[in-house]
Amino acid sequence: MRERVARCLFVCLALGGLSNLPATAAPDVPPSQTATAKGAQGDAKGSRGDMSAAQARRVRAGLRVHAHTLSFRSASEALPLVRPFLSPTGTVEEQPGGNTLVIRDTQMVIGRIVPVLERFDQPPEDLRFEIQIVRAGPRRGGISPPQADDKVELSSETIDRLRELLRYEDYQVLAETAVTSSEGQRVTYSLGQSYSVSFRLGNILGGSKASGERLRLEDFRILKHTRAAPNKGRQLEPQELFRATVNLWVDRPFNLVLPLDTTRQEALMVAISCHREGADEAPEATDP
Repeated sequence: MRERVARCLFVCLALGGLSNLPATAAPDVPPSQTATAKGAQGDAKGSRGDMSAAQARRVRAGLRVHAHTLSFRSASEALPLVRPFLSPTGTVEEQPGGNTLVIRDTQMVIGRIVPVLERFDQPPEDLRFEIQIVRAGPRRGGISPPQADDKVELSSETIDRLRELLRYEDYQVLAETAVTSSEGQRVTYSLGQSYSVSFRLGNILGGSKASGERLRLEDFRILKHTRAAPNKGRQLEPQELFRATVNLWVDRPFNLVLPLDTTRQEALMVAISCHREGADEAPEATDP
């Protein structure tokens, strides 16, 4: 087959005056030359394959391994901060039991990640929480029931804002508390005699004080406590109204609305605000 193709080629060349061989001559193409040509093609393909492998080796050779141990914060909470900085070939994993992140990436990428982790790994801050339990419903007519002397009222500004966001008209504070806690602590707050709130305080994540910082409240629970009847000695179990993980912004109000009575169109609203302890007394930073 190869000899027939070669003969046709030389016939065409001869007819076109491009060859000194007669058109009837059959070129002598040794099998060794054909094998050599195929071998050359194979070598070329192999070279391209070797180049790809060499490039892969160079990429792997450019990766560095950096183990970063955190002293104050949890390594698992630092993972979301690291992943956006990784290159396509970079990886990060948490080392079990050591509160350490093992990062594999280029030196340039690692150089960007380390300062982020250093800013994140700071001693726990004290945070001040203000929590209010508010009953929300339609505007009440007639005479309002008598209130306790220590009744807490919402500011008119807060009520106006709530009326813009929600369909309710009347807001009554049932209980409130203001407590200071530290990052990482498990806390339980009693709001009067009827309600309590508990959660594990996570770490401040992401952003800056100017752009906004997030805070996670893990296993956030709201319980309603019912008083036992005077003739019954056993304590009634509290009713769990809400349980979930809550993400909120530092220095921004967070409102959670829970349906209370659909027939009367009433709801229970939990208003939470979080601030750094002493933030009000700290002077504002000014640009030089």
